[in-house]
Amino acid sequence: MKKVLVCGHRGFPAKYPQNTLPSFAGAIDAGCERIEYDLHWTADKHLVVCHNPTVDETSNGTGRIDGMTFEEIRKLDFGSWKDKKFANTPIPEFCELLDLTTSRNPDLFHLVELKVDSVEYAEAVLAELARYNMAGKFTLVSFHLDMLREIKKRHPEVLIHGNPRTAIKEFDYEEYRIFDSVGIRYDNLTAEIAAGFHSVDTQVDAWPVDTAEEFRIQRANGVDSVTSNDPETVIAERDK
Repeated sequence: MKKVLVCGHRGFPAKYPQNTLPSFAGAIDAGCERIEYDLHWTADKHLVVCHNPTVDETSNGTGRIDGMTFEEIRKLDFGSWKDKKFANTPIPEFCELLDLTTSRNPDLFHLVELKVDSVEYAEAVLAELARYNMAGKFTLVSFHLDMLREIKKRHPEVLIHGNPRTAIKEFDYEEYRIFDSVGIRYDNLTAEIAAGFHSVDTQVDAWPVDTAEEFRIQRANGVDSVTSNDPETVIAERDK
């Protein structure tokens, strides 16, 4: 049976504040082969790691990231909402995350989710990844599939990972042949769907897979990887 790779979804959010350096360090320590994270642009074009376009849910501030400067957003606390012991955890700049991962595990594979539907923004992300010599160690992830297709035309060597809309349960697999991999919600995924993507040489990731039972189901479905909010639990089940 092939080894199913485990990806920390926004790091290790079951234990740490999501999309922060402690969360990614925790995912690495748990043994993840992969991590997933989300990138936004500040008003002054700093790439920062955060899931939502606003800071409201995961900080003590309010407002859109693209309407704030990096200096403004850096003053916010992105840890206390999870637990007081994470008080004053700042939002990571993309370069800080890459500094962490290259020092802690240079072989770690990155699922870099592009939250902004902009080729200019995607090119800025690629430039930063190139600065860290990350070729072959990442895939660009997005629900903006046309943007990913454009990036693949410009940079055929770059891996792309498409996230179809979560409501879709039937696929024209030929439309996805250009994608190196796809992410499918675990409750929509079947063995037949996984086989369909494999028929066009597209790997399949199930997300989010957070329990031992969910992992066993997805392994039986034939997925190549799972993305988890609780990678420690999933890795323990996989490595039994």
